[in-house]
Amino acid sequence: MDFALLGPLRMLHDGADVPLGRPRHQALLAVLLAHRGSSVSYDRLVLDLWGDTASSNAVPMLHVRMSQLRKCLATSGIDAHKVLVTTRSGYVLNVPPSAVDAHRFEDLVASARTAASRGRHQAAGTLAREGLGLWRGRPFGDWADAPFAQPVTAKLEALRLDAVELRIEGDLALGEHEAVVPDLATLTREHPLRERLWYQLMLARYRAGRQSEALDTFRRAREALLDQLGVEPGEELSALHTAILRQDQSLLRARSVITAGSEDGREQPVSRQVLRGEPPAALTPFFGRERELEQIATELARHRLVTLVGAGGSGKSRLALEAAARMRAASARAVVWVELAEASAGPGTREEVTDAVALRLGLLAAPPLTSLDIVVRALRHSGALLVLDNGDRRLADVAQASATLLARVEDLRILVTSRQRLGIGAEQVIGVSGLPVPDLVREGAPAAVEAAAVRLFTDRAARSGDAFQLTGANLPDVVAVCERVDGLPLAVELAAANTRSLAVATIAAHLAERPDGLRTRGALASARHRTLQEVIAWSHDALDPAEQRLLAYLSVFADGFDLAAAEAVCAGPRTGFDKHEVLDVLSGLVEKSMVSVEVTEKGHYRYRMLRMIRAFASRELRRRGERHTLICARHLTHFADLTESAGEALRSGASPAWLRRLETEYANIRAALDRSLQTRDAMSALRMAAALVQFWELHGRYAEGRRYVSDILAICDDETPAALRAYALAGAACLATIQGDLAGAEDACDEAAALFDHLGDIEGRTYVLVSRGLAAVTAQDLDRAERLLRTATELAAELSHGWLQQWALIFDIMLALSRVLGERSTSPRPLPSALSAVPTAHDPKSIAWYGVVRAGAELEVGRPARATAYLEESCRLFAEMDAVWGLSVTLLAVSRTASQAGEHTRASTLLGASESLRRSVEADCWPVFAAWRREVEVEGRRALGTERFLHVRATGEGMPRSAALDLALRGRPAGTAPRGTADAAWSATG
Repeated sequence: MDFALLGPLRMLHDGADVPLGRPRHQALLAVLLAHRGSSVSYDRLVLDLWGDTASSNAVPMLHVRMSQLRKCLATSGIDAHKVLVTTRSGYVLNVPPSAVDAHRFEDLVASARTAASRGRHQAAGTLAREGLGLWRGRPFGDWADAPFAQPVTAKLEALRLDAVELRIEGDLALGEHEAVVPDLATLTREHPLRERLWYQLMLARYRAGRQSEALDTFRRAREALLDQLGVEPGEELSALHTAILRQDQSLLRARSVITAGSEDGREQPVSRQVLRGEPPAALTPFFGRERELEQIATELARHRLVTLVGAGGSGKSRLALEAAARMRAASARAVVWVELAEASAGPGTREEVTDAVALRLGLLAAPPLTSLDIVVRALRHSGALLVLDNGDRRLADVAQASATLLARVEDLRILVTSRQRLGIGAEQVIGVSGLPVPDLVREGAPAAVEAAAVRLFTDRAARSGDAFQLTGANLPDVVAVCERVDGLPLAVELAAANTRSLAVATIAAHLAERPDGLRTRGALASARHRTLQEVIAWSHDALDPAEQRLLAYLSVFADGFDLAAAEAVCAGPRTGFDKHEVLDVLSGLVEKSMVSVEVTEKGHYRYRMLRMIRAFASRELRRRGERHTLICARHLTHFADLTESAGEALRSGASPAWLRRLETEYANIRAALDRSLQTRDAMSALRMAAALVQFWELHGRYAEGRRYVSDILAICDDETPAALRAYALAGAACLATIQGDLAGAEDACDEAAALFDHLGDIEGRTYVLVSRGLAAVTAQDLDRAERLLRTATELAAELSHGWLQQWALIFDIMLALSRVLGERSTSPRPLPSALSAVPTAHDPKSIAWYGVVRAGAELEVGRPARATAYLEESCRLFAEMDAVWGLSVTLLAVSRTASQAGEHTRASTLLGASESLRRSVEADCWPVFAAWRREVEVEGRRALGTERFLHVRATGEGMPRSAALDLALRGRPAGTAPRGTADAAWSATG
């Protein structure tokens, strides 16, 4: 489906025009296109369509028009309700931006500008020319002058002029000086104040040998600028005038040509079509990879041999094809494409590679000349780019042939695609991985729709049949599919091809179980690309036995791993590897693109297998019987030890380093937990659960944590250490409280307290008292909460346990806020002396929570500036720790601060963002926070009106987390301390 608004309004479906009915129906579609991608309210639509002449029944008339427009679309077989979507307060045109020619034009101009800024004027000209080719007349056609269209039309026409300048710049780079002069003469008359056009006309005339005309052009430009603006020409135009007067040789640039040797040995200009073997035409659109394409162009300009290295299915060939096409379009360089995939994998010679090149060139060797001789003759002086696709099946021969050709053909460039680098000195390697997969929660739906992986899936699914259309409902499933195949283009395309017979949700569920289970039944698909298993098997068969064995062992890792983990799990007397061998064989797997490596910000190396490779290797591991059991047990032991070490650190404070370590390793830890439950290894499971409670709480994994604790306690017996069971129960109580299950929290506290009392563990008993105090505050049993927290504070002080003291203090302030909020309707009283206490622990999580409740207290005593300083620090800390619920409550507190300052739109937006985050982790809204929420809502409805308030809150609910954080940190009230001063404020009394 395509929409054309760069001229008379048109809509096409499967290449055929869609009848749009009467002009009034077309006008409605034009308005929606003017606001493409956004919901347009009924009031806005009425204003755009009728203006001041709208009658009292305009909205019902609007609904009738929409119904009729949908019928027009339905006659062409379009599901109109999915394209023209009704929202809460209006309509939205629900189509991908790439379906609108104006959006494609804007993208092409942006790409042209980028190319021009990097000195690639020929490429910029080609992109600009392609964009200009989309124009058929004034945007919106008959509605170009309508008020709703004027801003869009003005923007597009300004971009069109930019594109014309970029196109001319490309023509000048190609030496087309005379050809552009007529166009420029007309353009300078139409746009006499556009200095860039005068500059291009001066330069074109000077390069064409018409110096006097070039100088006269400057005179006329100066007159126009002085007459209409009263200003002299700018520096760039004046500098060109001076350079022309001096006849500066740098202004002359000869036309680029390719030369080839002739029979008599003389050089003669030839066109790039003189060589056969040009790349195959791309039959489908290409998405993303702009960074890689720029890198390829840059490296081929600097180096003569570039190899694209990546796993099977990562899109190396398609990327090379796109890079070659762009190079042909941007320069006069010939491109010769040679497919080596079907070459045999057995012993061969360099001649077999050059035989393939000669065959592609349409040449036949005859004694005494070899295929190498005739290829060298054909390529000499051609300035050609030789692409050797799928070079890994003849790696040594391709390396030798490439080195020889580069040595004998001076101006030759070679681009190779391979799963492994060639390993010769002249080579520059570029890694190719999957397309980026968006994080729907963090980045939001608009960013996800524009992501290259999603666009690729959408395009290929639409081509497979009429059943698929991207919608808000199936977008999460499309993102899940792309994520479960690591964004690999081949896998995305195979998944998309299955939408003809399966729902996207079904495909996503299938991939969760079998990441390598996709296949296509297309008649033209190559044998090695019909299923993902065949793609992987093709690479697996090329590994030596030790590499195959280690690959199977490494499949036990649920996600990434470091070298220490690989050695701990895979090295030992019974595995067949020592530590040095693990490192050596792992390096070989990285070299062959079966394992990828990532370098962290701190310079640590982390390894990872693609999901489909891991699934394939996991089956290989299971076939090894006893080795499978051994490797799984070693994996469990390693991550149980790591988790326990982290838990000891977290119980005394949320160490950022340990939190990051647990987050990084959590997929492996969860796999180890699951394995311990499967094997009924209660001791290992409980060690991990007791250590993970703080992590689960901080990262909003409440339901998951409670489920694990419950499942683990079910397999424990009296032999399981009581201390571990007690700490797991106490942690589960905290998770239950956050979810509002106060009865479950009380039961867990009872069991934990009994165990701690039996053990004589005062620290554990204090931990339970703090948890009980929190539950009592949440239940609004405030007198009991006061008794519990006072006892906990005294015990923590006796133990000199700063972390427990700090949490008791936080909950004591919450208690004070609960009392004040409960008594506000009668006679407010000052907050108690708890506010004069000073936090003692240097734990980011407790510092962040202290900042939230202290900010609430500061608002109660009339100090909004100090409240804002505390909240800014809490926002930063919770964001750094990825603490979703903590960030949710902080946004609510900021919302309340903004509401009291009269910023009701900002407050209502943040209220929606806060609620969305809270619901995402299934956390309860405690009474104190519920009171804050009611306060913001009441004030928001009063100030904005109910309809406007609901709309603004809904906007916040759909806002990406990063945007909500930016909004929260924006616009501090006057007198607010800058970031970091909250630390100093903590030392002050209340």
